[in-house]
Amino acid sequence: MTEELETQLRQLIARLLEANTRTNFTSIREPSEAWIKHICDSLEGLQTRLFLPEKTAIDVGSGPGFPGLPLALAQREMKWSFLEATRKKCDFIRETSAFFGLDAQILNARAEEIGQNPQFRAQFDIATARAVGNIVEVAEYCLPLVKARGHVVLWRGKDGPAEAKEKKWPLSKLGGVVREIRPYELAGHEMTYHLVVLEKASPTPNQFPRGIGIPKASPLT
Repeated sequence: MTEELETQLRQLIARLLEANTRTNFTSIREPSEAWIKHICDSLEGLQTRLFLPEKTAIDVGSGPGFPGLPLALAQREMKWSFLEATRKKCDFIRETSAFFGLDAQILNARAEEIGQNPQFRAQFDIATARAVGNIVEVAEYCLPLVKARGHVVLWRGKDGPAEAKEKKWPLSKLGGVVREIRPYELAGHEMTYHLVVLEKASPTPNQFPRGIGIPKASPLT
């Protein structure tokens, strides 16, 4: 990590925690823990070697911009989009992107809607999601957005490998296959976390994503 990048990432944490005094974006209040959980965790995505200058990426359910903002700062040549349903979080991403001079598109919408929009469907090389929902639910939001042979990078907890193995069949219904499961650890945390990388091996059927709320209420089996 260069000195310039570290400075920017620490500025990002400062902006997040300052905004957090007005709007509850994160339960983390300490800068040192925010650095580990928001910056170090997000940057683990670089270990996949998928985030390259010529690639386009969309951060799905971005919250206040994680993992997308740290990755965008680390790979400024990439074109990033941020998809988030909450307007206040979109405003934070927009203002922060402008502060750092990032080339970013902010979409204040639901993934179920964007995934059925021809302007965005199958348009990205990479989709990222650090969401905590069912792995198949999150894949239903992400896989429709990536191109053929594109990738979905999912930040998962200790059960990541078991989830990927158990849900192989419903993931395949969405056109996805598991290409990599990468374990990692965070300082001060005993849990082993995982990145689950899906590849879009076949087109996602047109009925996916289903309507608003359905992927969460009734994940594919």
